[in-house]
Amino acid sequence: MKKSIFTLLISIVVLLGCENDTSFNNDTKAHDYEYVNALSKGAKGNGINDDTEAIQKLLDDKSIKTIYLQENHTFLVKSLIVPSNKTLIIDGTLKVNEKNTYSSSFNNLIYGNNVENIIISGNGIIDGNKDLLQQGYFSLIKFENSNNIEVSIKRIQNNRLPNAKPSNITLGCLYFVKCENVKINDIQLSNWSREGIWLKNTNNSIISNIQCLGDKDSWSGIQVSGENNTINSSIVENAGASGISFDSKYSLISNCIVKNNRFYHGFNFGHKGIPTENTQIINCVSRNSAENGFTFGFSSKDNYIINSHSDNASKAGFLVSNGATNITFNNISAKKSGFGLAIYGATIKVSNADFIENTVPFKIFTGTLGSQYEFDNVKLSSDLMNSSINLIDLNHANSYKPVEKYVDNLTGFQYYKVFNKNVRPLSHIRLEPAHGNTTLAGPFLKEVNSNYFVIGLVNKPENPAWLRFYIQ
Repeated sequence: MKKSIFTLLISIVVLLGCENDTSFNNDTKAHDYEYVNALSKGAKGNGINDDTEAIQKLLDDKSIKTIYLQENHTFLVKSLIVPSNKTLIIDGTLKVNEKNTYSSSFNNLIYGNNVENIIISGNGIIDGNKDLLQQGYFSLIKFENSNNIEVSIKRIQNNRLPNAKPSNITLGCLYFVKCENVKINDIQLSNWSREGIWLKNTNNSIISNIQCLGDKDSWSGIQVSGENNTINSSIVENAGASGISFDSKYSLISNCIVKNNRFYHGFNFGHKGIPTENTQIINCVSRNSAENGFTFGFSSKDNYIINSHSDNASKAGFLVSNGATNITFNNISAKKSGFGLAIYGATIKVSNADFIENTVPFKIFTGTLGSQYEFDNVKLSSDLMNSSINLIDLNHANSYKPVEKYVDNLTGFQYYKVFNKNVRPLSHIRLEPAHGNTTLAGPFLKEVNSNYFVIGLVNKPENPAWLRFYIQ
């Protein structure tokens, strides 16, 4: 969109006979939009003078739809209030002016309330200038109660909100509160301070192709609550809290990576008491998380995690707790973590998963809250998930081992205790006779427990008698 607007604009200038003038002016029109170069209307763009008044005047002019901040220029401002139906193209640098006096609490570089149809776009930079600021705590972009807002800037950086402030004083570098139809895409966000991109109680929005690079003041890279929201194709690195916190309903996260978050979790679902519901997480990866790679809590429910992986989490690759219900995992894996999968007071279904390469593959934490789980093809060890047992000759070369055979003197039934570290008390074991003799022996499943299960026979088997088992 940025390139298309710029190309269209240059073409119009040429058509108007202005081949030697590469700047825009307030006479340039296309499709009922007026493109105005702020330099032609009083802005200096020299990084010395304050340009707040000149740019704000253009924003307040109802006849002007689009304002252009030219490349290779730095526009110092205190704060800009954006009304409805405006496009701000930033190809230069829009920067917080450290020479101004700011409130000791909250300040906004770009702000709108109860507005609609806003585009903030360009190949330039929005710079919070935090190294030179001595006061004030900022959101570089903030909109409240607004609709149809699009932000697509090449770089946004250096927001000021020092970690020394108490945690109840918090802002988002890009902060949207009770908004609808927000689109944030194609941005490199660095040194954001506290929350990077925060959509709070915001609906029907998309965050796409974002790279978040944190520093010592940065908390969560992306945080979202509301309904029908999407995050895709984004990376968060070096966050000071959870990389991505998602407390949305009927939503989607796909193709996202969180790396090296210094506190809390890679992906956090059910954050600050707000449940995540009816949401899909697809093709996501957490690496080197300070605590858990993926965590679900606070009564989150009906969520689906597909084709996702956690690597080197300090605690659990995947944790489900605090009343989360109907959390379904398919084709997931965790490696080099304290626990591969851990649950506490939760209900989960897991299929096609691999938790072998962890200190503890699977852990149920005991307490007042009960847990329920269903496994299907979940690997907790290198032991075989399915194999065959020779009921006549346990030492047969092709028979699964280790198996112990014993007889109940009271009933006369034969029992086979099969040791396998993939088995847990709620595991489903399917038995399949390989011969008619095996069927006549009447095999049944007597017991399923941690690391073993027991097969019983009603009748003594005749040779040959092979029995196949499947751990589900």
